[in-house]
Amino acid sequence: MLGVVNNPMTGHLYHAVRGKGAFVNGDTALRTSGVKELKDAMVLMEIPIKANEEKQSTAINNITSLMVKAHSIRCPGMRWKKNYLFINHRFL
Repeated sequence: MLGVVNNPMTGHLYHAVRGKGAFVNGDTALRTSGVKELKDAMVLMEIPIKANEEKQSTAINNITSLMVKAHSIRCPGMRWKKNYLFINHRFL
């Protein structure tokens, strides 16, 4: 099984292969925090503000479900993206 996520805003291409690990931009290995239970995990997600009603409803349902299961949920938004891009010497 293979997963790929491209983030053109930051110039990062993530990929993972089951049993082989996860990487960013080809060769930099990623590590997990070691957290095993969702109740101890921080979940990071984006809320689709301008999405259609069905996608918005799905996001609200996901947040509602996660609020009672996860340690915390963060939705960083555009300010986070701008700060991240600035820190990495990239601009919008």
